[in-house]
Amino acid sequence: MADAILTRRVMTQMVNDFILRPANFGLKIFQPLPIDGIKASWDVMAPNRTTGKARAVDGPSHEVPLIKIGDDSAEVFLVDLKKTVNEQILSWLRAPGQADNDDGRRRMRQELQDLTAEVSRTYDRWCLLALTGTLTTTVAQDGIAKSINYQYPAANLPTSGADWQTASTDIIGDLDDWKRVVAQGSGRIIRRGYMNGTTAKAFIKNTAIKALLTDDISAGRGTKQEALETGFIGHIQGIDFFRTDDQYIDTTGAAISVIADDRLILTAGDDEIRGVCALQVGTQLIREGNADAARRVRGRFAYSEPKTDPVRNLMHSGWNALPVITVPSAFIYADTSGP
Repeated sequence: MADAILTRRVMTQMVNDFILRPANFGLKIFQPLPIDGIKASWDVMAPNRTTGKARAVDGPSHEVPLIKIGDDSAEVFLVDLKKTVNEQILSWLRAPGQADNDDGRRRMRQELQDLTAEVSRTYDRWCLLALTGTLTTTVAQDGIAKSINYQYPAANLPTSGADWQTASTDIIGDLDDWKRVVAQGSGRIIRRGYMNGTTAKAFIKNTAIKALLTDDISAGRGTKQEALETGFIGHIQGIDFFRTDDQYIDTTGAAISVIADDRLILTAGDDEIRGVCALQVGTQLIREGNADAARRVRGRFAYSEPKTDPVRNLMHSGWNALPVITVPSAFIYADTSGP
């Protein structure tokens, strides 16, 4: 049937096949972790950094403190966005000609991809906000702001020694200090740095950084083409730095950077990041076809909702998830504007 594209199964498969944009750093840092229902819960941990002691012959063993220092919970953030598939598009799907069917399916895929991109952009922004130490959002239906404090230690919310906009600022010294904070607090090693275009311009104009980046390019690392395609700036002090110019449009129509000016996010590398944060993904009840019955699904979902007078179809795409941080001492959210 030509309009089989409107079924939940086909639409959900399409949604899961859409590829994340390179700029979606947040969703790449927080890997999905399935949970039941809509209540996320997580432990807050501070890993031990001590070494063990030798036990005397016939003596007792030495006790090591638990790494758990607390716990937290919150409802996942539910997102279910919809678009109206009008009668013209539906007629293309159901027309006898193959060309019309192809046009209808193409238009449906384009609209669903755009809708799913907005879902991804929403969660990507929330993931990046979580990395600032606090995530706040407003629920549209009741206007109530939900806020989650991820319990960052004060040392993990530092301010640079001087403004990074000044070319002579000791950025290397700041990075060394912040790497030490994370290593001592969590045992992790900082491997990734994320900033927006404004901060990146100051970063690459810094006298010491510019010299290191020049060496990188001459050695075949950190090329201009790579920067354009992936946002990669360069490898400095053991850290891969990335620039994102991604923005979202707020309710007033203003374009807002997903990472604020004069701010830097530092994280562990891919091999260690999965042990300190996750995107807990809950289950969701959605409509099943034309019936009134509901179906429980987990992960990204998409479905259609037929309407009459006028004839149309509501196309839905959504997710229900929450970024959680279990080892807050493994991250840095720095103010680079100086004291």
